[in-house]
Amino acid sequence: MTGETVASIGLGVIAGVAATVTMDVLGSLARSLGLATGAKGQWVGRWHLGTAPGRFVHSDITTAPKRPGENGSR
Repeated sequence: MTGETVASIGLGVIAGVAATVTMDVLGSLARSLGLATGAKGQWVGRWHLGTAPGRFVHSDITTAPKRPGENGSR
């Protein structure tokens, strides 16, 4: 690899880390100010498990039927 390629990869890694830290800080700030609550883990699991049969959109994920394993347990 050339020095230019290594520098580009390094800058990409730095940009990715900076973006992640920024989003984490802003998300924490928004939650502490009551502007956002975040998604509960079981809702994400329920949505993910619903994609296998082809359901990608729910009008309200909280009212969708519970699925085995949505909490990460087997």
